[in-house]
Amino acid sequence: MFFFLRKTSLPVFLSMASWVLQQGLARGAEGEGGPDPFYLKLLDEGLGLYRSGSLAEAAECLRIAAFGLLDDEPKLGVCYVYEAAILCQLKAPDQSSKYVGLVNSLKDPNLISATRFPPEVLRAFKAAQDATRTQAASSSPRAAFNPSAPSLPSEDVELEIASLKKRIKADPSNIHNYFDIAAIHMSRRNFKDARDALRNIIKVDPKNGKAYLELGRVEMAENRHLEAATSLVNAAKLIPDEIEVWYLLGISYTQLKDMTEAQVAFNAATRINSNYKDLAPRVSEVGAYLSTQGKKATELYQKAMDEVHPPRRASMLKEAMRYAPKELRILLALSNSYADMGKHEDAAKTIETAISIQPEDGNLYVRAADLWIRAGDEQRALNVIRRGEKIKSAIANVKYEIGIIYYKQKKYKEASVAFRAVLDMDQNYKDARALCTKCAQFLEPKATPK
Repeated sequence: MFFFLRKTSLPVFLSMASWVLQQGLARGAEGEGGPDPFYLKLLDEGLGLYRSGSLAEAAECLRIAAFGLLDDEPKLGVCYVYEAAILCQLKAPDQSSKYVGLVNSLKDPNLISATRFPPEVLRAFKAAQDATRTQAASSSPRAAFNPSAPSLPSEDVELEIASLKKRIKADPSNIHNYFDIAAIHMSRRNFKDARDALRNIIKVDPKNGKAYLELGRVEMAENRHLEAATSLVNAAKLIPDEIEVWYLLGISYTQLKDMTEAQVAFNAATRINSNYKDLAPRVSEVGAYLSTQGKKATELYQKAMDEVHPPRRASMLKEAMRYAPKELRILLALSNSYADMGKHEDAAKTIETAISIQPEDGNLYVRAADLWIRAGDEQRALNVIRRGEKIKSAIANVKYEIGIIYYKQKKYKEASVAFRAVLDMDQNYKDARALCTKCAQFLEPKATPK
């Protein structure tokens, strides 16, 4: 149990500075329903811990709070500013610079000036910013793409770009030139040109994992995390032993609020090198978040299972999915609730979501096909069951469902083939044997009258 879940409440009386801060936070757009009160409480408690001098505990508390406030930028920005300030005070420059970067990536550039932070927090945050700039200046921007490339004086950059373009034109298959020009564009924050250069590498060499890695890095710099995740997944397939791929993929998934996939990525990075950058605290943060979310999802699921009214049960299960969007038992229960309400199309789509999470479960394909048939869409039923036929663990029920679809369409020859395939897998499948016999009867040539 985390320290921020303890039963003791925060002090009722707040100092004037704290009160002003709360007013600043209240200006943020709440969105529909507002932020989850649980994470607002964590934010309050983190600020309280900071005021009391418990810096390490405050940092942990605010990190978890930030995960639940990703849609509320003013409050999220407060978490990030305090995190950067605290980590700077705790002499953790690498982690502190990460949060300075997150503050810089927020949509509202006036966040700090619009929020009344205590003076000591602003001083610590400014120190974190200065340390970040120093750290960035000491490393070549081109090193991310080509560690052997020298750093260029600013007055030579345009000449170098022109020279690289000539070399590319003369030899478009030389990917090193693309890497170099992409690095220069990235250092100047010309993200589109950097992306174009890296995509040219992929055209020349579709299996260049490094190009996918750097493309993902550029897309992350643009806050295009969905595209970045796709690029980094491709990189992971090609260079699975490159820790930076998994590390950045975990960060992208975190930004997309897909904490389950973030945990998978960070765990993969940990298996390569558990001491890499700020990997350990990120693993801890995501694990803590999922643990908290899982408890809330389980609580809502259990309440939903006690609800006999299908619409109310479905509503509660959808709420549970907010905390655990990839938990199969919740998806299956939600699909059943939709089916109980006669919403077979919604039920089928929910099972399709479950298939995307656990594609090797043949029973899910059977269930989806059955629901599409009930929804009156036999073609979609056939499409999904055909996908189920291709999985390694295809079961007799998958073949049987194919036979049922063809049988209903009066395609007795195709149905017979499917039912015979079922019997090859399970000789005791009585329904398949009975329908196979019926198909044979329909296919028998009718005797012509004399």
